[in-house]
Amino acid sequence: MVLSVATLQKWRTETEGQFFDRKSARLAPKDLASHISAFANASGGTIVLGIENNGEVTGVDRDQENTFRQAGMDFLEILPEYNTKLLAVPGNEEIKLLVMSVQPSHNLIIKTKTGDAYLRVGDQSRKLNASQLMELEYSRGTRTFENTIIEIGRASCR
Repeated sequence: MVLSVATLQKWRTETEGQFFDRKSARLAPKDLASHISAFANASGGTIVLGIENNGEVTGVDRDQENTFRQAGMDFLEILPEYNTKLLAVPGNEEIKLLVMSVQPSHNLIIKTKTGDAYLRVGDQSRKLNASQLMELEYSRGTRTFENTIIEIGRASCR
């Protein structure tokens, strides 16, 4: 499938934000997994692989395509819903972009296999600390206040 010239130009120049990110094909698959987690834990969005930050179109090769498609399965605890499309660049159909459309995960927290969770905030995929993760779990209903153990320190008697 060939990408339209207008869409390619938009992706090359669009400001990255809450719902859109472009990534170089040099991105490590485990780093892609953190971005998938971030978009799934937020409102979803689109990741375009094969465009550099400066807008240069470098594309992805067949090996990278397979590795990127596999990244969620290899590096995430739970696989969120996302679709991938390989699109040819107009004017040079040998250069391909991999487009990932990540759906929001409303009832689950998507974490990496190392237990880290990420959230898309503006143009950044932010790693959540323990309290931020707990807050997200409460908001998603995966943790309830009633089941939270509160540790109380020992009082000393004199």
